[in-house]
Amino acid sequence: MVLMRTESLSDQLRRARRRRFTGRRTEIDELRAALTVEAPPFSVMFVHGPGGIGKTSLLDVFCDEATGLGATVARIDACRITPTPSGVLAALSTALGAGDLDDPIAALSQVPRPLLLVDGYELLEGIDPWFREQFLTSLPSGALVVVAGRRRPVAPWLADPAWRDLLHVVRLDNLPAQDALDYLVVEDVPAALRERLVALSHGHPFTLSLLVDSLYRRGYPADAVPRRLEDVPVVLNALLSHVIDAVPSPAHQIALDVAAHARSTTEDLLRSVLGPDGSSGLFGWLRTLSFMEEGPFGLYPSALARDVLDADQRWRDGDGYADLHRRVRRYLVDNVRRTADERATQRRIADAIFVARSHPLLASTMRWPDGRIPYLDAVQPHDRPVLLAMTEERHGPQQAAMLDHWLERQPGAFKVIRGEDGEPRSFGGFLALHECSAGDIAADPGARSMWEFAQRAGPPRPGEAVMAWRFLLDDSPTGLSTLGFTLAAMARVEAGLSRSRWSWDLVGVSDSKPMCRSIMDYLDFSRVPAADYDIDARTFAVYAHDWRVVGIDEWLELTTARELGGPVEPSGALPGHVLSEADFAAAVRDALRDLHLTGRLALNPLLRSPVVRMRSRTQPPEAALREVLLAAVEMLREDPRKLVLHQVAVRAFVQPDPTQEQAAAALKLPLSTYRRHRDRAVQRITELLWQQEFDGDPTPQT
Repeated sequence: MVLMRTESLSDQLRRARRRRFTGRRTEIDELRAALTVEAPPFSVMFVHGPGGIGKTSLLDVFCDEATGLGATVARIDACRITPTPSGVLAALSTALGAGDLDDPIAALSQVPRPLLLVDGYELLEGIDPWFREQFLTSLPSGALVVVAGRRRPVAPWLADPAWRDLLHVVRLDNLPAQDALDYLVVEDVPAALRERLVALSHGHPFTLSLLVDSLYRRGYPADAVPRRLEDVPVVLNALLSHVIDAVPSPAHQIALDVAAHARSTTEDLLRSVLGPDGSSGLFGWLRTLSFMEEGPFGLYPSALARDVLDADQRWRDGDGYADLHRRVRRYLVDNVRRTADERATQRRIADAIFVARSHPLLASTMRWPDGRIPYLDAVQPHDRPVLLAMTEERHGPQQAAMLDHWLERQPGAFKVIRGEDGEPRSFGGFLALHECSAGDIAADPGARSMWEFAQRAGPPRPGEAVMAWRFLLDDSPTGLSTLGFTLAAMARVEAGLSRSRWSWDLVGVSDSKPMCRSIMDYLDFSRVPAADYDIDARTFAVYAHDWRVVGIDEWLELTTARELGGPVEPSGALPGHVLSEADFAAAVRDALRDLHLTGRLALNPLLRSPVVRMRSRTQPPEAALREVLLAAVEMLREDPRKLVLHQVAVRAFVQPDPTQEQAAAALKLPLSTYRRHRDRAVQRITELLWQQEFDGDPTPQT
């Protein structure tokens, strides 16, 4: 009988793993070169990257490659040893196959072309000084060492100029798209599913493997790829335990959640969310995490870690997620309001927009690699021919002629988003129609139609702006895609937070597909067919929002609720009757007179004021109006020179005396003086409330 030799299970596993290994060609070639030259370019290769990035798999390949080149490989897994000097030396003895050696380092010098592989180095950081200065320096000349761990080398590795010549630091990132696709080919994943899997996993090897296993067990159905990681709890839980490091406390968990939610995290943001006492030390802890990167504006996690953390919080604590979202968004919006520099303002607006990225509607349009949101640049003279050519090609010669007209009249109204080559990829004009001459408006069918609609639906009051988006053109052949949405949203937030006196905001788009309509509904812009216009046989659909009816603060609250899954329903921004200044003043006088008559207050036109509407979300409208009036009366206290006006307003309206004579006597004022002060108090209260019509609600909640 002839006994046939078969592969051991260990050999079969190694062969199967090598067959599935893709990518990392640069790292493999660097090691091969170091093993085959007389004077290697480094003595230690330090490989680092977050959990699941493929460090152990790369060491497996290094082992095979080195063995094939005739090197002697000794491998230590820090997960399997005691993290002490004696534990490392004992592991080296075992790796050399010699049991318990008295001097394993001396034994290493006796083998040809030694290569030492050390995995899981983050577990040995407690003995890093010994490992770096005693263990490594005692190794024989010509020995190569590869250290792999989750975290980058600690400072002494990098600060010592001598180590600089001997150390080669390699950061492992997610697999490039092609390498990830190659892996899916090896795994026989149907072609129709591959790109979606790469996008969901961000090319993270461990995640790809988990998703493939999940699909394999289900037979690769066509609809098998989940839209989000939380749709596959088994995969999500495995990633949390494998990729995310241990979390010491609930406060640390909140800090992680903040880092996953915001585009970048600073100590200031953590203090805003957790308070000065609760945030102490957390930023420093975040910096130690292997999946956290440091950028010019703060810390940010890898794309996969962000998705995993965000999905986990949504799944385990929906209410906490909503509360965190509101806190982070409020901080970011306040940051925008505090910033004067244009570039910094745009960056902070981008931060505020980024937190909306998970909304199902916006996820398809907000595809910003690594959170990089484009900068809105001013139009330069050399851009003009490019913009005109883009417009004529997409929308026709008449539209291009209109663009040429407005580039001449309002060049500052135009913003462009540039590609990597510096050329415009998207642009639009945010025209100030209220500043235009009648001839300019008449020359453009789009401007004319939108201006006439505004005059019919609710004419602007003195000092109020009417703004119109024209020529919103994207490099996407259809729809309002990523750049177009970014341009419109960033300009809208920037303009709204500037606290200018706005009335109408109108948008003319050449696409009326459901996606475009859905995005405009989300932004609370109502479809107004009466303002549509035709240019070059193309119909432009118009959407409108009246900021006097739903102001910027109410709009921010509305869109925040929608980002958290709230229904996208009309807010009432259109139609709505807007009070003139005279009508507003009359309504204030009536409201003060009827302050304690709920039935009469219910009929007051001020109930449509944005400030009252905001407060009406948590209480009856009449109570909200009464609260606004009382707060305005209380503001009269702030100026000592007007303190008498506050006293008169209290006796006249808040706690009214039976007669004017009694009120005047209580204040020790002549009746004529009392009446004069009362009228001045009403005038001042009206001024305060009128200012709020334009500038939001600066009054305290009573």
